[in-house]
Amino acid sequence: SIEKYNAGVLAGSANDYLPQLRALQLKSVKIKSRDELKADMQKNFASNTPRIVAEIEEMEVNVSAVGAWAYIICRYAFISVPKNKSKPPSEVADSRYTALLQKTTESWKVLLDLDNGAVGAAPDLVTKLKKQVGQ
Repeated sequence: SIEKYNAGVLAGSANDYLPQLRALQLKSVKIKSRDELKADMQKNFASNTPRIVAEIEEMEVNVSAVGAWAYIICRYAFISVPKNKSKPPSEVADSRYTALLQKTTESWKVLLDLDNGAVGAAPDLVTKLKKQVGQ
């Protein structure tokens, strides 16, 4: 969840994804497993305090006898603030993503995470995030 991520809880953040996760970021075209995503998070958390603000724009949940799935379309803003205060924070990135979720015995987990590359999709969330991190 975003709360776990913003609190720097690595295990909790990574466990929101299924092991067979596929993540596609249109800018850099990366496809990752949950383990690769966890390694990236660990590296970022070691030297930065990353923060994200997101808002769901659309959601559909399908529960059937065969299985349960849901998709969400969200806008987000993201910043990485270095723990070393002599370095400046990253630029605030904002865009839109679509996620396909699957119901497990524990909870809903992300199976597919697609960054839509819609840069500039969340200027209001950029403003909100900048206030949160004191920029």
